[in-house]
Amino acid sequence: MTVIRSAVSKYGRPRLFAFDNGSSYRNGQMELLAARIGSAVHYCEPFTPTSKSKIERWFLTMRMQYLASLDMRDFHSLEELRQHFAGYVSRYNQSPHSSLEGKTPQERFFSEPEQIRRLTQEQVDTCFLPEVERRVSADCVIVINKTEYEVHYRYAKQRNLPKSGYGSKPLKKSTVSES
Repeated sequence: MTVIRSAVSKYGRPRLFAFDNGSSYRNGQMELLAARIGSAVHYCEPFTPTSKSKIERWFLTMRMQYLASLDMRDFHSLEELRQHFAGYVSRYNQSPHSSLEGKTPQERFFSEPEQIRRLTQEQVDTCFLPEVERRVSADCVIVINKTEYEVHYRYAKQRNLPKSGYGSKPLKKSTVSES
């Protein structure tokens, strides 16, 4: 979700999310997110790379151009590798492509501004709040990722779907030890 959130913040919401059938994509949170931002979800048929040809072509380009010339001994940390890769992606997106009639991918993306549907940061923050179902204890506490959150007393002993901003401000917070 972090990568998708970053992409939506930077480039706007897509009309369609085209995913493979990985469990990280085929879940209720992803479909909820798509509904919230007004995008459709399409799951590609298993074992059919042609149904996701653009990303498969990107993987081939990355393997042939980037990975083939990469010497891992040049990097002392994962962060250095990430920065190097980000530089490659930036150069790739700013270089002319024959398939785009000499335009760069970046120029092509921004050539139809009416197609770019941006969200405000507040909309992004709201739309990307995950929802989890939890039973509220008698003392008005729910546990999410081993962290206790106090909720309003009216939810005591109920099942509810709290929006949890993982990192937003819980009313009271204490870590639950593993048992």
